[in-house]
Amino acid sequence: MTAVPFLKSDFYPILLPDLAGLTGTAAEIRKHTAGFAAWMEGLPEDRLDQAYAPGKWTPRVLLGHVVDSHIIISFRILSFGRGEVQALPGADENLWASLAGHERMPLAELVRGYRAAAATADWIVGTLPPEAMDRSGVANGIRLTVRELHTYLIAHERHHRRMLAERYGL
Repeated sequence: MTAVPFLKSDFYPILLPDLAGLTGTAAEIRKHTAGFAAWMEGLPEDRLDQAYAPGKWTPRVLLGHVVDSHIIISFRILSFGRGEVQALPGADENLWASLAGHERMPLAELVRGYRAAAATADWIVGTLPPEAMDRSGVANGIRLTVRELHTYLIAHERHHRRMLAERYGL
Protein backbone atom coordinates (compact mmCIF):
# COMPACT_ATOMS: atom_id res chain seq x y z
CA MET A 1 0.00 0.00 0.00
CA THR A 2 1.32 3.42 -0.96
CA ALA A 3 1.11 6.08 1.71
CA VAL A 4 -0.93 9.18 1.00
CA PRO A 5 0.73 12.55 1.66
CA PHE A 6 -0.88 14.43 4.55
CA LEU A 7 -2.11 17.20 2.22
CA LYS A 8 -4.08 14.59 0.23
CA SER A 9 -5.35 12.63 3.24
CA ASP A 10 -8.97 12.56 4.40
CA PHE A 11 -7.89 14.38 7.59
CA TYR A 12 -6.45 17.43 5.86
CA PRO A 13 -9.73 19.08 4.76
CA ILE A 14 -11.27 18.44 8.19
CA LEU A 15 -8.34 20.14 9.93
CA LEU A 16 -7.74 22.86 7.34
CA PRO A 17 -9.53 25.65 9.27
CA ASP A 18 -7.52 24.72 12.37
CA LEU A 19 -4.16 24.60 10.57
CA ALA A 20 -4.35 28.31 9.72
CA GLY A 21 -1.26 30.24 10.76
CA LEU A 22 0.69 27.22 12.02
CA THR A 23 4.31 26.77 10.97
CA GLY A 24 5.22 23.70 13.02
CA THR A 25 7.52 24.99 15.74
CA ALA A 26 8.14 23.78 19.26
CA ALA A 27 7.19 27.25 20.53
CA GLU A 28 3.76 26.92 18.89
CA ILE A 29 3.18 23.62 20.65
CA ARG A 30 4.24 25.07 24.03
CA LYS A 31 1.96 28.07 23.65
CA HIS A 32 -0.94 25.95 22.45
CA THR A 33 -0.70 23.31 25.19
CA ALA A 34 -0.49 25.92 27.97
CA GLY A 35 -3.64 27.58 26.66
CA PHE A 36 -5.47 24.32 26.04
CA ALA A 37 -4.75 23.02 29.56
CA ALA A 38 -5.95 26.28 31.10
CA TRP A 39 -9.10 26.15 28.96
CA MET A 40 -9.74 22.54 30.05
CA GLU A 41 -9.41 23.51 33.72
CA GLY A 42 -12.14 26.11 33.28
CA LEU A 43 -14.71 23.74 31.84
CA PRO A 44 -17.80 23.15 33.99
CA GLU A 45 -17.69 19.58 35.29
CA ASP A 46 -21.49 19.35 35.31
CA ARG A 47 -21.66 19.87 31.51
CA LEU A 48 -19.26 17.12 30.46
CA ASP A 49 -21.56 14.10 30.44
CA GLN A 50 -24.23 14.87 27.86
CA ALA A 51 -23.69 14.04 24.17
CA TYR A 52 -25.13 16.50 21.65
CA ALA A 53 -26.76 13.62 19.71
CA PRO A 54 -27.34 9.88 20.15
CA GLY A 55 -24.20 7.85 19.49
CA LYS A 56 -21.88 10.86 19.84
CA TRP A 57 -19.20 11.20 22.47
CA THR A 58 -19.74 13.24 25.58
CA PRO A 59 -17.36 16.15 26.15
CA ARG A 60 -15.63 14.10 28.87
CA VAL A 61 -14.94 11.23 26.45
CA LEU A 62 -13.85 13.70 23.77
CA LEU A 63 -11.33 15.24 26.20
CA GLY A 64 -10.00 11.75 26.93
CA HIS A 65 -9.63 11.24 23.18
CA VAL A 66 -7.62 14.47 22.99
CA VAL A 67 -5.26 13.21 25.70
CA ASP A 68 -4.85 9.83 24.00
CA SER A 69 -4.27 11.49 20.63
CA HIS A 70 -1.69 13.87 22.09
CA ILE A 71 0.29 10.86 23.28
CA ILE A 72 -0.06 9.05 19.95
CA ILE A 73 1.00 12.08 17.91
CA SER A 74 3.93 12.72 20.27
CA PHE A 75 5.09 9.14 19.72
CA ARG A 76 4.90 9.68 15.98
CA ILE A 77 6.95 12.88 16.29
CA LEU A 78 9.54 11.00 18.34
CA SER A 79 9.60 8.06 15.93
CA PHE A 80 9.92 10.06 12.73
CA GLY A 81 12.25 12.60 14.34
CA ARG A 82 14.58 9.77 15.30
CA GLY A 83 14.47 8.34 11.78
CA GLU A 84 12.06 5.41 12.16
CA VAL A 85 11.42 3.77 8.79
CA GLN A 86 8.76 1.27 9.89
CA ALA A 87 5.19 2.35 9.16
CA LEU A 88 3.25 3.03 12.35
CA PRO A 89 -0.31 1.78 12.81
CA GLY A 90 -3.36 3.91 13.16
CA ALA A 91 -5.52 3.92 16.26
CA ASP A 92 -9.22 3.11 16.21
CA GLU A 93 -10.50 6.14 18.10
CA ASN A 94 -13.94 4.64 18.68
CA LEU A 95 -12.53 1.39 20.05
CA TRP A 96 -10.13 3.29 22.30
CA ALA A 97 -12.91 5.61 23.51
CA SER A 98 -15.19 2.68 24.29
CA LEU A 99 -12.54 0.92 26.40
CA ALA A 100 -10.63 3.81 28.01
CA GLY A 101 -12.93 4.60 30.91
CA HIS A 102 -12.71 8.34 30.24
CA GLU A 103 -16.43 8.67 30.96
CA ARG A 104 -15.68 7.95 34.64
CA MET A 105 -12.69 10.28 34.98
CA PRO A 106 -13.00 13.55 36.86
CA LEU A 107 -12.05 16.60 34.83
CA ALA A 108 -9.02 17.13 37.06
CA GLU A 109 -7.69 13.70 36.04
CA LEU A 110 -8.16 14.47 32.35
CA VAL A 111 -6.33 17.78 32.82
CA ARG A 112 -3.54 15.95 34.66
CA GLY A 113 -3.27 13.49 31.76
CA TYR A 114 -3.20 16.31 29.24
CA ARG A 115 -0.50 18.19 31.16
CA ALA A 116 1.60 15.02 31.41
CA ALA A 117 1.22 14.34 27.68
CA ALA A 118 2.06 17.97 26.90
CA ALA A 119 5.18 17.84 29.09
CA THR A 120 6.37 14.74 27.25
CA ALA A 121 5.64 16.34 23.87
CA ASP A 122 7.49 19.47 24.97
CA TRP A 123 10.57 17.43 25.84
CA ILE A 124 10.42 15.52 22.56
CA VAL A 125 9.99 18.54 20.30
CA GLY A 126 12.49 20.55 22.33
CA THR A 127 15.23 17.98 21.84
CA LEU A 128 14.82 17.39 18.12
CA PRO A 129 17.65 18.77 16.00
CA PRO A 130 16.56 21.24 13.30
CA GLU A 131 17.11 18.71 10.50
CA ALA A 132 14.57 16.35 12.11
CA MET A 133 11.71 18.68 11.17
CA ASP A 134 11.87 17.53 7.55
CA ARG A 135 12.15 13.81 8.33
CA SER A 136 9.05 11.88 7.50
CA GLY A 137 7.37 8.60 8.15
CA VAL A 138 4.12 6.79 7.61
CA ALA A 139 1.40 6.49 10.22
CA ASN A 140 -2.09 5.18 9.53
CA GLY A 141 -1.25 5.04 5.82
CA ILE A 142 -0.38 8.76 5.72
CA ARG A 143 3.10 10.19 5.05
CA LEU A 144 3.83 13.10 7.35
CA THR A 145 6.91 15.14 8.14
CA VAL A 146 7.77 15.94 11.72
CA ARG A 147 6.81 19.58 10.99
CA GLU A 148 3.41 18.44 9.71
CA LEU A 149 2.94 16.36 12.85
CA HIS A 150 3.65 19.46 14.95
CA THR A 151 0.86 21.32 13.15
CA TYR A 152 -1.40 18.25 13.19
CA LEU A 153 -1.11 17.97 16.97
CA ILE A 154 -2.29 21.55 17.46
CA ALA A 155 -4.90 21.52 14.68
CA HIS A 156 -6.45 18.31 16.00
CA GLU A 157 -6.94 19.89 19.41
CA ARG A 158 -8.17 23.18 17.95
CA HIS A 159 -10.68 21.16 15.92
CA HIS A 160 -12.08 19.42 18.99
CA ARG A 161 -12.16 22.63 21.00
CA ARG A 162 -14.11 24.23 18.15
CA MET A 163 -16.51 21.25 18.08
CA LEU A 164 -17.03 21.56 21.83
CA ALA A 165 -17.86 25.24 21.38
CA GLU A 166 -20.15 24.76 18.38
CA ARG A 167 -21.97 21.61 19.45
CA TYR A 168 -21.85 21.79 23.22
CA GLY A 169 -21.54 25.50 23.96
CA LEU A 170 -18.32 24.91 25.88
